[in-house]
Amino acid sequence: MMKIIFRGTLAIMLFVSSFSTLALANSPETHTTQIQTRLASAGLATPVVKVTQSAVPKLWQITLADGNHLLISEDLDYIIQGKPSANPSPATPIDAATQTALPIGTPITPEHRTALLKNMSAMHDMTEAVFYHTGIQGVLWGISGQGDTTFLISSDGRYLMDGAMASIKNAQFSEYGLVFEAAKNRHILGELSDKDLVIYPSKTREKSVLYIASDINCPYCKILHERIDELNLQGVTIKIIGYPIYDESRLPMNHIWCTTDNAKRAALLSAAMKGIIPNSQAQCQHNPNPLSAIQKQVMPLAIMGTPAVFDAQGREFTGDLSNHEIYQFLNLR
Repeated sequence: MMKIIFRGTLAIMLFVSSFSTLALANSPETHTTQIQTRLASAGLATPVVKVTQSAVPKLWQITLADGNHLLISEDLDYIIQGKPSANPSPATPIDAATQTALPIGTPITPEHRTALLKNMSAMHDMTEAVFYHTGIQGVLWGISGQGDTTFLISSDGRYLMDGAMASIKNAQFSEYGLVFEAAKNRHILGELSDKDLVIYPSKTREKSVLYIASDINCPYCKILHERIDELNLQGVTIKIIGYPIYDESRLPMNHIWCTTDNAKRAALLSAAMKGIIPNSQAQCQHNPNPLSAIQKQVMPLAIMGTPAVFDAQGREFTGDLSNHEIYQFLNLR
């Protein structure tokens, strides 16, 4: 199984001029010329030596003089680095109606997911995989059932891609993966119910909301948790997603989430962050593992460690947790 990282910078730097959005003409002989003109106007210095129809519908394959490959969308607005590889699983056709595109960052329909999974019998850990629309026609983003492998896949399930996504519209180059991730994360966070979180409400007029996937034994989680009161006073509401990654955290955190009253749950969590573990007798009678469903729900956030911090728009914070950077991230300073 390929391991794919979307956060890397596209190796080929594109500096886009005010070149209007184009669509490929119907005449095959004009395809290469149009694409060459588009990329040259965008500042691509490496010559294009070949343009062919990609195996993925709606994408064209570009071969550059230095041996690198790009995929470009038919509207010439999106690029994916690399070339597609065939899915090793036996193919089961998916009808076009099932593959209908939906807004960026939204999950595919249950019918589409069922059809895709039928095309993944030779791939590891796909039973619980989920898929989201990227905004690039014919291209989906997926994550494996364990949440540790992300990938791009054609909407018909027949081809995999392993490169970064980029946008070359609006007169500038940008790493499109970040745009997609924010849209996806925003959808996931917006679907969370407050009853499944621990909420520390703003103590002044609310200016922003932070979602934090946290573990009571995570050192950096403890550092950030110590700042909650400070953040609340600055107008930031904190919503904690219970996300135990340490084995010793799972049982006490489930006990904390057994408490349905938010104020009590927040007090228990804050105490646990200081090493005061809740009474092991306080177990859920109806559901001994309340965090299991929550972790499954947020699995598409692709959390690789804690704390994972997101704003309400789905952007992920990757700066220093101990200083003012969190306020800059929230546009509060």
